[in-house]
Amino acid sequence: MAHTVGIIGSGIGALAVGIRLLSKGYQVTIFEARNIAGGKSAGVDVEGHLLDSGPTILRMPHLYMDLFSAAGKQFGEEFRARMLSPQYRVYQEPENYLDISNNENLVIENISRFSSSDANKYSAFLQRTRSIYQENLTPPPIEKIKFSPLLKFRPKKVIPNQSSVFQETSRYFDNVFIQQALSFHPLLFGRNPFSVHYRNLMVFAIEQQWGLLHIERGFFQLVQTLIKHFQVLGGEIALNTPIEQILTEKRKAQALRLASGKKMQFDYLISNLSPFLTQNLINKETNLAKNSPQQTSSFFILHLLLEPENNTFPPNTIFTTKNYGRFAQQVFIQHQLPEDPWLYLYTQTGGNNTLQPLMIMTPVPHLGKPIDWGKQAFTFRNQIVEKVNQYLPNFKNRINYERLTTPLNLQDEFQLPGGSALYPPIRRGLTNLYYVGDNTWTGLGLISALSSAEQVAKTILGENSAMV
Repeated sequence: MAHTVGIIGSGIGALAVGIRLLSKGYQVTIFEARNIAGGKSAGVDVEGHLLDSGPTILRMPHLYMDLFSAAGKQFGEEFRARMLSPQYRVYQEPENYLDISNNENLVIENISRFSSSDANKYSAFLQRTRSIYQENLTPPPIEKIKFSPLLKFRPKKVIPNQSSVFQETSRYFDNVFIQQALSFHPLLFGRNPFSVHYRNLMVFAIEQQWGLLHIERGFFQLVQTLIKHFQVLGGEIALNTPIEQILTEKRKAQALRLASGKKMQFDYLISNLSPFLTQNLINKETNLAKNSPQQTSSFFILHLLLEPENNTFPPNTIFTTKNYGRFAQQVFIQHQLPEDPWLYLYTQTGGNNTLQPLMIMTPVPHLGKPIDWGKQAFTFRNQIVEKVNQYLPNFKNRINYERLTTPLNLQDEFQLPGGSALYPPIRRGLTNLYYVGDNTWTGLGLISALSSAEQVAKTILGENSAMV
């Protein structure tokens, strides 16, 4: 008789581990509280147009290729994907920008337009990020793997007072714009570049080594393809089915109790939720702190449909802030809306030419601090639109439709406590409960989701092969 697996949540991590186990003959059921599968990557509807929910930066393409291979498919058969060049365009001001790619000589040439001395140090900086990446490739011991969130990448012991991403970047570059342009990655994950550990520079090394993939017409197409393959392999997705409790006995996860009251028993349980939320399903009286010192920021997101024009941006575009330190201080320390927000723009390409999708995102304080989003959301929205209009004249007149996402929406729609995008993993668990998803390593995004899914599948398969 086939082993049974119950998965809580239907994000990329859940679909990935489900596909791998289904391909080996397991019976897999995913339980999703919302009316649509895909988690944070399912997409959002703007006036009948499906747009990507948030940043959809595909690092380490081989992880996706391996997953599709497990499903018996070839990556890219059902959608178009291309390598990005530039990977990012970072603007200092409307007519002044730095293109970042995984062509070392080209980046050096681009940096030299701002500072020749900084250009001469780029190769050393790149080598430093590669060494950081290599230092953090230690896999967890297999006997400990099921007691903690899983991922190939396991940090070594953190030594107190080690430098931050910004401090490490500043060791190589003196130009304040170059410092900002090469230390922004933590902001994409809701972390402060001035305080987050320098190991997060490994993301830069990963992008330089493997490049960035862009899915034409939206990342949600890849998600829908994974959902289809999951179901074709025999997997079941129960939508509108929230989990009320994970039932345990002697520190072992035994079953799920649905919100309907129905109890369902499985051989293995996997959670694609935040470990904090998962722990709350185990221990119902757990009080989730709204203002943890390790809690990440939240995000303010604008999804727009624009009248098309030729003067558009590359898929990943960044508008820097005039005072990087002040911006970080306001958002992460003072928990205020910034005077001059740092902006990430994602352009969804390859659709019809009727309307042009654009997503604009910026980190903002989580809900642990009092910001009245009912009063301030549209004021902040106007501030962002005015800033973009400086870089793209007539931008605000091209907006046909829009949708605002505040920390309140993130908390309510995606069950993110305090609207915080990622929480630090809980380092405890049950002997029969596994974690997958981007929460297994704060700062690696989809890499965490796919790698944790691969590790969980290998661990479950390994346990059963050992019993044969």
